[in-house]
Amino acid sequence: MISTLEKLNGKETNCVNIYDNMAFDIMADLGFGQKPEESMQSGAGDPSYMKFLHGWMRASNVLGSLRNLCEIGAYIPQDAESEGFNRLGEKMLEARQKMGKHRPDIFTHLLGEDGESGLKFNHAQLLINAQMLMVAGSDTTSVTMTCLFRLLSMHMEKQQKLRKEIADAFPNGETPTCAATAALPFLNGVVQEALRLWPAVPTGPQATTPPSGYTIAGTFVPGNVDIRIPPMALLSDARYFPRPDEFLPERWTPEMPELVKDKRAFIPFGYGAHSCIGRPLALNEMRTAVARVIQRFEVQLGESYDDKVFRDRWKDYFLVQLGPCPLKFVPREI
Repeated sequence: MISTLEKLNGKETNCVNIYDNMAFDIMADLGFGQKPEESMQSGAGDPSYMKFLHGWMRASNVLGSLRNLCEIGAYIPQDAESEGFNRLGEKMLEARQKMGKHRPDIFTHLLGEDGESGLKFNHAQLLINAQMLMVAGSDTTSVTMTCLFRLLSMHMEKQQKLRKEIADAFPNGETPTCAATAALPFLNGVVQEALRLWPAVPTGPQATTPPSGYTIAGTFVPGNVDIRIPPMALLSDARYFPRPDEFLPERWTPEMPELVKDKRAFIPFGYGAHSCIGRPLALNEMRTAVARVIQRFEVQLGESYDDKVFRDRWKDYFLVQLGPCPLKFVPREI
């Protein structure tokens, strides 16, 4: 990622594309043990991969709310793009199985000793996990990072404050690490505030009430009804986060703790037993990536940036689809 930004040398670029590629690389490495050039060869680095994911999420989000139609979805013939996605999953899984368990990554915990069969999973189940990783491990990170750098470029005083914290933590230009960035309060505040304002999963997953029905906040909901508790509704509620529309990373630090009334309402990763299992990985990834970028670049809005276009093209299909977000990454003196 850093080398890509260095080649741009301050030229305007669509930030969405930068972080799509970054998410591909991280997903391929942490999930399947593939380096960027290998994932490109397998097809994961192909821009059509993300285009397919967006289309698939749009369709599945609608079908998922139509229970009877969703049940017959498995019998609908696949089109060429769906078959291509399945072949890509097969290809990446096959390459990972050949490595066995000596390579520590996510599939280390799913594969058997010989790498061919899972301790608890057959081939079909391994493939489903691979496809889930390809979806959840790339798009959400890309969306969050794009929104985060957009916010920093719109609030240069916050970016300079973050830059100072990073420079103080790494005075000799050392490469920021996961462990070191986890201890930086303002950096953590920036990440959490970006997740609060622009969550990658705004509506959250749906749940079904039990056959006998369920009482929620004093209201009885009949049985077998699909319900949602949209994270974005809570994250923008002034009862829990005063001044909800403002980008204030300080609310997550000792500077402005009064601006977080109830931390239980902070649910960008879901909540309870079904919260996102990838939360620690995502936070480490974002903190480290942000620190490394801000250490080396000043992020500015591109000349062609249009806030109305960005907001109009922001679409919620369970996962978010973004329109163009042109930014400039101007190299700093380290």
